[in-house]
Amino acid sequence: MSSVRAGLRGVAAAVLTLSWALFAPGCGGDGQGAGVVDPEEQDIAATDTVVFADPGLESAVRAALGQPDGAVTAAAAHTLRSLDASGRGITDLEGIGQLDSLTSLDLGNNGIADVEPLAPLTVLQYLDLADNEIVDLSPLAALTALKVLILEHNEVADLSPLDGLLSL
Repeated sequence: MSSVRAGLRGVAAAVLTLSWALFAPGCGGDGQGAGVVDPEEQDIAATDTVVFADPGLESAVRAALGQPDGAVTAAAAHTLRSLDASGRGITDLEGIGQLDSLTSLDLGNNGIADVEPLAPLTVLQYLDLADNEIVDLSPLAALTALKVLILEHNEVADLSPLDGLLSL
């Protein structure tokens, strides 16, 4: 029985690794463009400014955009396809909903309890929320494009809000 469990863990790890390779290219936040959309594809006003409540989240977005200074515009924010904001001490996700082109998001190893601000990210396919303080998953019910969701090491007791996420 333990060899069957070990085999299943190996298969799950392989699927997760494959999913990561398929859905999170360029998620390193290096600003090299792999996770960025061509700004000319935008029809968002370049003057609209995006504000993040948490400095760790803002820092991750700036790193991914390769923009250390100045206002982060809505047009620039819309170009992000992937974001690695893991291990940045993030506790407040307010403002992340403006990154509406994200398909891959790593928020692992932070202090996040409220995932409500993630609800507008309806094209998100990969979401890592491991090692946070999450209890309520109901805001994630709108993320119908999700294919990979990592929740280990949280305080989640009820998985029923995920019942409608058929691609998981």
